[in-house]
Amino acid sequence: MTHDEALTLLRSGQMTVARYKQLAQERGWPLEVYTAAEKLECVRREIAMRRSVYGNRVRDGRMRQSDADREIGLMEAIARDYAAQDDLFQPKPSIGEAKS
Repeated sequence: MTHDEALTLLRSGQMTVARYKQLAQERGWPLEVYTAAEKLECVRREIAMRRSVYGNRVRDGRMRQSDADREIGLMEAIARDYAAQDDLFQPKPSIGEAKS
């Protein structure tokens, strides 16, 4: 079984995370089970949620606008990093391992 096949089985629910991690350790695969694209989409959802929640907090006087702007800005910077580097979380070859 290849790494891609294992990820497909994992995402389809035909393999548990525990089994994937066992195979990953045995075969030297990355333990990460989320793709960069999935992480980027999660960050985008987080930004939308922060805009909503922090807007309410600022309006209710429970958060300063400057703090809300900073926290949202940090997540937007992370999103830009993910979007600019689509291979950001892809496994890198070990020393001595040939690049494919």
